[in-house]
Amino acid sequence: MSEERFDQIMEISPRRFHITASPPYGVGIVFCGQVQTEEESLDELTTQRDGIVNCKPGIWRSAVKEVPPYGTSPPELGPYLECYLYWVCDGAIDLAQPVDEWETYDKESRESDATVNLDSILPKGVKWTRAGSYYDDGGACNVLSTEYLTKDAAKKVMFEDSEEEEELDFEYYLATITLNYQDGKVENSGFTLGGMSFGQDGVGGPPYISVARQNGQAIAIKLHSGTGDEEYDEVDEDSEQANLSTSGAQDEAEEEEEQANPSNSEALDESMASNTASGPEDSASTEPEPTAQKKRKHATELWEEILPLRHSLQQGLLTQDAGPKEEDMKSMSEYMTKLESYDDLDVDTIKTTKINKVLRAILKLESIPKEEDFGFKARSQALLEKWNMNE
Repeated sequence: MSEERFDQIMEISPRRFHITASPPYGVGIVFCGQVQTEEESLDELTTQRDGIVNCKPGIWRSAVKEVPPYGTSPPELGPYLECYLYWVCDGAIDLAQPVDEWETYDKESRESDATVNLDSILPKGVKWTRAGSYYDDGGACNVLSTEYLTKDAAKKVMFEDSEEEEELDFEYYLATITLNYQDGKVENSGFTLGGMSFGQDGVGGPPYISVARQNGQAIAIKLHSGTGDEEYDEVDEDSEQANLSTSGAQDEAEEEEEQANPSNSEALDESMASNTASGPEDSASTEPEPTAQKKRKHATELWEEILPLRHSLQQGLLTQDAGPKEEDMKSMSEYMTKLESYDDLDVDTIKTTKINKVLRAILKLESIPKEEDFGFKARSQALLEKWNMNE
């Protein structure tokens, strides 16, 4: 009964979800990859993967919009998407309601939501602000209300009753809602119970995150490609971290490296918090002009050149669903050759573009088409060693 009901709700692929005024662990929206074990607790989801705090309580909607490719990204690797989650109205969704009521509510809400122009969801005077970017080695990106990540919620969804005595398979529940479950329906790809679940390559590589707030509360979240759009002149300070990632041990290694090099750490922290979505900013310098200006200009140019290469390699080699395509490997090799031509990449450019994380992810691939011809793994390893980022 529990799995049958759960499967029926997942097949509906609800587009709306809710957030309460006091969400679990104080985090309204969490970012994570696929959760495959119950040991990966909610605490870990919110403290390691982080998310968006101070979200406006009520019912939210998830939606996608197709957009043109960014930068040098090949059009044939599309479609390219922007993903939106935004507040719709006050209220909450009854997770224990019968399946037919789930279906009726979803059908009615989709009809009304279909008339909404996603380019006009923000109230007058409210602007998007940068909130970093998200990367997961597994290529998945889940953006979920924490209300749906508790055992109480799982029991309501699976049993219609949080007091049900039947044993709860919480591992199965978490794994399913973070698996981009779509029941073979293309229109359901990217959506899941409680938010969104998609391959991050479909949003222009590891997606950038923007947040819109009204009266201090997040009312909309956007995941998109590009550089964060130059009109953004603020950073969202209520994101748990400006740089959202799930690279585990490698993030810890980078933190140790930064602690060992405090002069780089402070600059990097500022760069990641403020510039992940906008590129390196001018920083105070005691160097005489125009020397300092030239260095800042060079750093910006490097960032703008490396970022599209990172996007292209991510999209062509780390696609979550179909895997790398043999016909794309020649162009992927050309992107790698371009990357290998840079002899002056600094640590800030490498880390803020996250090109080092993409190369590490390439090393973990089980197989790559035409690897014997192009040697992507060996070349990735060589670049990491060249940059002293092998660990």
